[in-house]
Amino acid sequence: MNRNLVVRAKLASWLNLGLLLNVALFLAGCGGQPAGTVGGKVTYKGSPLTSGVVNFHSEKGQASQGNLDSAGAFKLAGDLPPGKYKVFVLPPTPKQLPPGTPPEKMDFTLAPKYQDLGQTPLTQEVKAGPNEVTIAIPD
Repeated sequence: MNRNLVVRAKLASWLNLGLLLNVALFLAGCGGQPAGTVGGKVTYKGSPLTSGVVNFHSEKGQASQGNLDSAGAFKLAGDLPPGKYKVFVLPPTPKQLPPGTPPEKMDFTLAPKYQDLGQTPLTQEVKAGPNEVTIAIPD
């Protein structure tokens, strides 16, 4: 009877080792798709666009966004698969204010076509690895 317990214990340890190896191989294979990181600058009429949220959106539904800083620079959150992306810029997210506080005036004069995924003429190619881009909005 003890022999059966010993055999079962050895079998269980081998099964656990096999499961652990399969999980390790699976996780190693998950990183196989190349991806790109995106950062850069947005200009509007030749000057840095200093507020707003830059959005990249592909035809396949992959998307990411990043906030513009006071120098017009941004960094998208996370990685994107390589490919062509439509680019649009939304107004900055309003700050949370205490109840009864009047809203702050936002100075965001970007033409509406650049704020809409369906209308934007802006596109950007994302390649595997780091992508440093300049998005020039002419009008």
